[in-house]
This record gives sequence, structure tokens and C-alpha cells, in this order.
Amino acid sequence: MTDLQCAGLQGPFCDAPQGEADCALILLHGWGADGHDLASLAPYLQASLPQLALYTPHAPDICSANPMGRQWFELSERFFSDPAASEADMDIAAGHISEAVMAFSEAVSLPQTRIMLGGFSQGGMMTLHLASQGRLPMAGYISIAGALVVPDAVQDATSHSAPITLIHGAQDEVVPFQAMARAEDRLSAAGYQVASHTRPEMGHAIDAETLSHIIAAVTTMP
Repeated sequence: MTDLQCAGLQGPFCDAPQGEADCALILLHGWGADGHDLASLAPYLQASLPQLALYTPHAPDICSANPMGRQWFELSERFFSDPAASEADMDIAAGHISEAVMAFSEAVSLPQTRIMLGGFSQGGMMTLHLASQGRLPMAGYISIAGALVVPDAVQDATSHSAPITLIHGAQDEVVPFQAMARAEDRLSAAGYQVASHTRPEMGHAIDAETLSHIIAAVTTMP
């Protein structure tokens, strides 16, 4: 594992264990964590995907509730009463992520059509924000325990829109499980190809079956 700077974002990079990568996954961490949290998944993912490179950048801002962690946008009381109020902050973070993806593509010599973007919790929210606005052409998007924060901002899918995978624990005590169905309904109505996976016994976490869904999504890359 090394540290990689891509545009304005920096974080752990796990190259393909069998040499030159032929696909990559960028994972965005949750609120109050940092890139090391998801970098720990590399051995499990690469055991099944030995040609996969994994990049888990740190969010640009220090977390307001945990100065040891980072955040993609502020989770204030206003967010829970009026999520759309966070749209401007999410747009700023989306700009950082977009620039980092393009820089990462050059750094690893892979087209964005061989790179997937995913995230957990707040990182999943950012993933869906980008996926639903046609900001960033990717091989696909994976949201784990995330939510579609600003459904009114969803743009209609185009012929180039990548598939979206949703994974959520039915026992999630942080981001309500119902957020997955709401996201699927809104995205499907806008024409996106969406696959959702319920983890009946899982809370706000990533388990072995979640990893199997991530691996399955990556293997569908064209």
C-alpha cells in the first residue's frame, strides 16, 4: 500500500497484486473516517480480483465532530431537516472527486470506463450525487449504506450512463434502510440501470456478502 495524490485528494493506493492493473475501484469513506478505513478491504477484494487497483482518498475537510477524521460535506442539524441545503457543499466535494478521478485515470493508465466509483455511508451519498447528475463517466457506481440526498437534482440518464449498484443493511441504525428503495425508485424513473441488494441482518456496516456484491459489480465492467 502506498499513498497517492490525485489532484486535490490524497489517500491509500493498493496496486494490483499481480502486476499491472486492468481495472480499478475508487471508494469514498464515510463521515468521520478516512481513506484507511476502506483501504483495509483491499486484501479481500483483490483475492477475487487480482488485477484490481484500489484507491481510497481522504475527504478534503476535517470532520466537524471528529477532528481525527474527514468529511465530504457537513452533517449539521439542518442536513437532517432539509437535506437539499447540503447540495452546494456536495457540489464542491463532487468537483474535488471528479478532478481526482481524472488524475487517477492518468496515474494508473486506465480509461475511466475501466474504473468504478463507490462509497460507504456519506461516501455512498457522494457516489449517488455524482452518478445521478452525469458529471463523471465511469464503468459503474456502487453505493453502500448511502442515500440519494437531493432527488430533485437527478438528471435523466443518457445512453452513456453507467449502471448503479445499491447495497444496504435492513438493520441500519444510521442511514435508514428505506433510503435504498427511495434511491432505486427515483433513479429508475430517470432511466438509470439500478440493481439493489438487501442485507437482512446487517446494520451500518460492510460484511462478506457486501464484498461479494462489490466483486460481482466490478466483474461486469465491459
